[in-house]
Amino acid sequence: MNQFFSLSTRLDRQLAFGATVMLLAIVAGIGMGVLVMSAPLQSETQAGLRLEATRLTTKPREIVTVLPNVKSITQPIKTAGPAKIVIVIDDLGMSSSAVDKLAALPPPLTLSFLPYAPNVQPLVDRSKAHGHEIMLHLPMEATRLEGSPMTNPGPNALLTGLSEDQLAARLTKNLDAFSGYVGVNNHMGSRFTRSAEKMAQVLVTLDRRGKFFMDSVTTGATKVGDVAAHRNIDILKRDVFLDADFGRGGVSYVQARLAELERIALRDGSAIAIGHPYPTTIEALGPWLVTAEARGFVVVSASNLLKAQSLPKPVAKMDLQVGE
Repeated sequence: MNQFFSLSTRLDRQLAFGATVMLLAIVAGIGMGVLVMSAPLQSETQAGLRLEATRLTTKPREIVTVLPNVKSITQPIKTAGPAKIVIVIDDLGMSSSAVDKLAALPPPLTLSFLPYAPNVQPLVDRSKAHGHEIMLHLPMEATRLEGSPMTNPGPNALLTGLSEDQLAARLTKNLDAFSGYVGVNNHMGSRFTRSAEKMAQVLVTLDRRGKFFMDSVTTGATKVGDVAAHRNIDILKRDVFLDADFGRGGVSYVQARLAELERIALRDGSAIAIGHPYPTTIEALGPWLVTAEARGFVVVSASNLLKAQSLPKPVAKMDLQVGE
């Protein structure tokens, strides 16, 4: 009998040990399963980032980058009806003939004038009389690139080294340069727009004046979207640069960028392009504006698009021009 109980006890212990081993194996198996499952997810994420990088092409004298702060990206907002497109032409005011050629194009273009341009108010007034919308092209500090002379934003530019009072004074001087504009976009500013503190002062000042801000997106590290979301201020942001390298890409280059703009507008419901008063840009824009409606697009002013959306648009891709 004692031998029976001794054998029974040993069997019970072995069964308990075996059960324990099986339980540990199951737990280990689950853990390994989690690890095995998580590995593809990580590689898929990395592959996705590599795929996104391959979609970005480098154009002459352009820098292409991916926005590192994923948290600031918001979903695109579809607008009702046909896809809306905004065409902004900035760097205006230094050539009256270029302004007159643009003003003669079918409205509404959004024309952005430099505040330090001489005798700028008559040019603004003529452009408005042709049905175009007016913005102010606010000069901001650029990142200085070695060997590039195109890093001087001009007189009274907003600089990161200015005190709050100094920045306020320069803002006032620029914003009072002419009247009749509805909003502001940055001229250069690849350094300044990286400063959340400085951009907060700019956005709050504009909001108090009833003016909106459009981020030209001259750097992938822009803080404009983050600051605007934190302050609950609606902004716009550029999707495509129409021209590069002072128009040396030619008319075909601008046409290709317009085609890209259309693709983005169809995908997101709207898109914004920024161009410059180069002869090739004006030449390409004329026929495109005349035929845009027949292809299912409606050209609207920047303020019109702002009314149709309540959040910043996503920054999926940046094509940045040297010297901005």
